[in-house]
Amino acid sequence: MPVFSYIGDKGSEITPDIASHKLTAVHFWATWCVPCVQELPQVDAALLNNKDKGLMVIAIAMEKNIDKVKEFMKNNRITTLTPYLDNGSNSFKALGIRGLPTTVFFNAKGIEVGRSVGPMHWDSAENKAFFKKHLE
Repeated sequence: MPVFSYIGDKGSEITPDIASHKLTAVHFWATWCVPCVQELPQVDAALLNNKDKGLMVIAIAMEKNIDKVKEFMKNNRITTLTPYLDNGSNSFKALGIRGLPTTVFFNAKGIEVGRSVGPMHWDSAENKAFFKKHLE
């Protein structure tokens, strides 16, 4: 797994603790990205429905201002996800992301087990089966 970090809401740099979760989704998005905005409620619902099963979602906004991201999430009723920022696009580059939205899935060993480039239907039968497989 590539080493990456992101910025929390208090401005501190965070390195993910992937080993403590069965499945970690690193989700890159932005407030100005229309497909990202349309997908975000599904990401929020997926975390709400699977958090107790071992899912962690790291929602990294490609923005410069965490307060703007918090306000956006509040206004759009995104209540489960925690907003994070990318530190100079370091995570974006480390994970080889080329566009938004993109989600990279890692198992507890840090092995990439899936990647979705572009908007994903988090509640589709195929993705529900993916979650079930990796969260059992």
